[in-house]
Amino acid sequence: CHNNQELQILSLSDIIFCDVLLLAQSSMQHEFQKARVWTSGGTRKSMDELSVSLLRKVRFRRIIVDEGHSMGRGNTAQTEFIQSLVAEMRWVCSGTPFPGTTLQRQLTHLHYILTFLRIHPYAQWPRIWTNTIQRPMLQRDEIGIDNLWTLLRRCMVRTKVEDIAKEISMPSLSVQEVLLPFKDALEAANYNKVVSLVRTNLIASRGVDQDSLLDPLNSKELLTVVNNIGYACTTALEFPGYAAHREGAMDEIIELMGTGQTSDGQALEPHDLEELELLLKALSSHASSAQQMQLEAQELAGEIAGQPCMQPLSLSTKIEYLMTRLRALVPEHKCIIFTRDN
Repeated sequence: CHNNQELQILSLSDIIFCDVLLLAQSSMQHEFQKARVWTSGGTRKSMDELSVSLLRKVRFRRIIVDEGHSMGRGNTAQTEFIQSLVAEMRWVCSGTPFPGTTLQRQLTHLHYILTFLRIHPYAQWPRIWTNTIQRPMLQRDEIGIDNLWTLLRRCMVRTKVEDIAKEISMPSLSVQEVLLPFKDALEAANYNKVVSLVRTNLIASRGVDQDSLLDPLNSKELLTVVNNIGYACTTALEFPGYAAHREGAMDEIIELMGTGQTSDGQALEPHDLEELELLLKALSSHASSAQQMQLEAQELAGEIAGQPCMQPLSLSTKIEYLMTRLRALVPEHKCIIFTRDN
């Protein structure tokens, strides 16, 4: 398996003696860029005039394109470069429907793939494709459907999940939870910040509101949160956009404390108030250095574990007021919610 850098150090003989050459899409784009030459007049030379890429000097036994529906984009760098490679056989594998909301766009995507597969005469003469399949299909003419069905039966193999299950025996799924200790208090503090934002969202929405990160419509935002957790545990810096998210979460906590209710009108439970206390502490950190952040993280970890604090936590007047009010509403005890420290 080769990426861009590894492919650059290969010689032609290395490639020839490979049984399988596995390339990422980014490598295809990189190889295409190497073959692009622009004249002073701004006219690009054709791919046939160039032999910069070593891959274009090899006659492949078989080229297999995974996620082949991406070939339908037609004029992308990846598609144009793969089209220029010489091979005895060409395969396209995909389990994804063609993109596009209209029949015309789907037929256009299909024609790009047929061109890559060298399905003649449609690959050589696009007009034949237009006259015998595309135009009749768009006019809802049965002859177009018959022609397309005949074509697909000639070049397409459909593999069902049931057929794969009969031929391949997959091992049973094994799930094991592993607790990974934080490297240091700084990493724990960064992790606390991300989880504080998530927990604030889940408390406010009860995990079922449309604003909840668990709502299927918010899957993109949830993926960002997962990435931020990894970012927080691998760097001493705050993840991108933390400052804005922090202010929003603090405002949401203040609103929760002011109304005593969640976004759907349900009253906050005592354990919710206890957790909000911890979230406020995690979000109120204004550490200006890694050393100060470590001290605040150690103090937070000590409070949660019921141990004496190392030094007083510096809080703003607003947070201090909320903490005082919160302590008057709930019993004075702590519980582990979202953090762990060495």
